[in-house]
Amino acid sequence: MLYDKLFTIENVNDIPEDKTYNDYLNPESLIKLEHCRIEPCLKDAKDGEQFQFVRVGYFCKDTKYENTFNRVVGLKDSFPKK
Repeated sequence: MLYDKLFTIENVNDIPEDKTYNDYLNPESLIKLEHCRIEPCLKDAKDGEQFQFVRVGYFCKDTKYENTFNRVVGLKDSFPKK
């Protein structure tokens, strides 16, 4: 699973009165990748154990779903700098 920021704006307090939170939800805040190939040694990973996937980010093994790794931190921030 690739988690990203929930909203498309940095500060939800800046939402105009004529808009709602739904207008600023990030459609890519959760991306589920299936049929990915990983190193065979990861089949023995313990729940919560953390790894760096090269050029992608840091992941941990999911505690609820078998063979699932969740991105904890990506390698670069996608928010525009002010």
